[in-house]
Order: sequence, then C-alpha cells, then structure tokens
Amino acid sequence: YKPGSYPIKVVARDHEYEVEFTVLLNVAESSCVADFQGKNIILSYDDSPLSDYQLILPIHRVLDIPGEIGVNTDRIFEISNNDRHITINQLLELKQAGFEILSHGAGHHPLSKATLLKPVRSGEAELRTNLDSLYLNAWKTDYEWILSGGAERESIDIITSRSSGDDSYIELVMPLINSFPAYSVFYPSEIGMDIEMLQSRKILEHYDLGARHISYPFGLSDDFTVGFSRRYGYETGRDAIPHVNRFAVETLYIDSIPDPFEIASLDFAYLSEEFLNDKLSKSDSPNQFIIFFSHSWDPNLTEAKLYKLVEIAKKNGFQFTTRSESLNLTCSRLE
Repeated sequence: YKPGSYPIKVVARDHEYEVEFTVLLNVAESSCVADFQGKNIILSYDDSPLSDYQLILPIHRVLDIPGEIGVNTDRIFEISNNDRHITINQLLELKQAGFEILSHGAGHHPLSKATLLKPVRSGEAELRTNLDSLYLNAWKTDYEWILSGGAERESIDIITSRSSGDDSYIELVMPLINSFPAYSVFYPSEIGMDIEMLQSRKILEHYDLGARHISYPFGLSDDFTVGFSRRYGYETGRDAIPHVNRFAVETLYIDSIPDPFEIASLDFAYLSEEFLNDKLSKSDSPNQFIIFFSHSWDPNLTEAKLYKLVEIAKKNGFQFTTRSESLNLTCSRLE
C-alpha cells in the first residue's frame, strides 16, 4: 500500500457466530529533512569485505577518525561462510571504534528501475534488452522481477542473463504472457525490495549494528528506490557519482541537502591530490557536507591516498564524522 487510509473488511467467527465489520488501515511512511553545520566529511566503504576490518580499521584508528561501513548482509561471514567477508564480531569492533554501520542491501543487486530499449512479444522467453550490465546478476536472486510497460505488468522469473556486444539477454523460466513496448521498465518485485532493504536492516539491528541509513548498491536510486527507503524507515540514502564523471562536480553540498534520500558521493580512490585540493578549498561557505566512498578491495585505494585525503581535508577546515553525527534530521510520519 502507498501511504494513506484504506477500509479493510474483517470477518470474525466463533463457532456458529459470525461478525463482519470494517476497520481503517492507516499506512504511514517516514519522511526526513536534513541539514548540517560546519564542514563535514564522511568516508564510506561498501560491500563489507574482510579488508574493511584488516586494512581500513587500523588506518582510521591511527588517524583517529570515524567512517561508515555499508554491509551486504548476504556476504557476512556467518551467512555466506566465505572467509573473504567480514564477521559479526569484526563489525561490532568497527562500531565500537566509531564507525557507523549501515545497509548496502542483502545481495548487492540494483534497487532501481532499468529501461528496456527494445520491444518484446508475447511467447518470448529471451529478452534482448540493452540492460546495463549491472542487472545481469538479476538471475541470482531468489525472487521474481517485474516487467512493466504500456498497460501491461507481468512478473518474470529469470534463469540466467548474458551480454553480447552492446546487448544483454535475459532468459526466462516461462515465456511472456504479454507483449511489451520499447521503454518498458524492469525492477525488483516488492518481495525482492523487502528482502534487499527491510530484511537486511532487520539482520543488522538483530546484532545491534544499527542501520539507520542505506547506501544503495552500485550507487543507483530513483523514485522507486527512495519510496521503499522511506517506507522501511531509513533516514537517508546514498548514491554514487562514477569517478569518470568527477570533473562535472563543482562542489557537493554547501548549505543544504536537496533530498536526504539521494545524497551524492564521490569515489575518492580515483581522485588526484590536485582534484582534492581544488574541491576542498573552492568554497568559502562555513557549512559543507561531503561523502567520499570507496572499496577497501580496490587496489586504487592505498594507505598513502587515504592519509593524503585526510591531510588535505583537515588543512581546509573539514572534520571527519558519520551521517548520524553530522546530519540534523527532522523526521515525521504521514498518518
């Protein structure tokens, strides 16, 4: 249900007696507005590899700065049984050291819509789509996806996906019932969003790790993603600007954040010293907010680069913080 009030018919039975009545179901949705004071930088690390604990934690301890860790709950060692992934106890140690733990989804699948550029016909079980390669892992999910376009909407179960040249192919368990025009959209089902966004948060909360905020897998979001973020009670969401687009960024946030569920961030593993000096010294505003993200498994993220970023930031009056510490959030619920 979307936020609002809905009449629900209830039937109560007790042996031979039956009573029927109507109740009003009130659906609420969280909505937060954020502002901040001072010059704030957050260092955010995604995907929850073991290197977050082995590499990032010791450096942050020496530098005496906090950060945030975006966790894919399916990858936690106790769930994945993969020794390249971080453990619950290691995440708790990161939290005790000043890191904020947040959700990065369950299985690291895209949570936004993709557009199909080519029409598909009823009876076809292979979709030639031009989908971004990020969506090629959709077949690994345990839930169905939705194909929607024109007047049609249909659940699809994916066997596998592959790429060939500029095109992507999605193979379905069953042929399509309906035909879909070009520019139809493809996105996770509501059950899928529940698994990726709500269940991942509940797992982190179960282990007292928090998860007030979310960093979207692949840094992708749209109105669909943001709607679920609000519904599931997150307070902010983080997108990612690809490093190839970094020169289009004048500044990140000065004085205000337009939408706390679509906070932009830059991958600092690919930023030069000259770029950082330019961006962090460009504005005279006393109030700024920046999230730099990266991945501790990325060979471009070196100890020297991290030390240099901190040096440049402090020289320009920035403090290192977390989202919950730096953002003044005013949240309400629609009743």
